[in-house]
Amino acid sequence: MPRKIKVAEVVSRLESGGVKSMLLNYLGHCKHPEDFDIHIITQDINDERCVKQFQDAGYIPLMLSPISVRAS
Repeated sequence: MPRKIKVAEVVSRLESGGVKSMLLNYLGHCKHPEDFDIHIITQDINDERCVKQFQDAGYIPLMLSPISVRAS
C-alpha cells in the first residue's frame, strides 16, 4: 500500500466565509482524497458551526493554544 501524502492546512482562525469556504471547496473537489492525510490546524475557532462542517466533510480541525514567549 502506498504511503499517504501528509498535508497540514494551517489557518489562524476558522470562521464563516473566507478561508473556511475555500478549504471546504478545495477538499471537496480533491480527486483522490484517500491518497492524502489532511490536517486542519487553527489557533482560534470563531464559529463552532465551522467545526461541524469540517467534521461532516470527514476532517477534524485541531486547535492549538497560543504560547506566550518572554525574552530573557
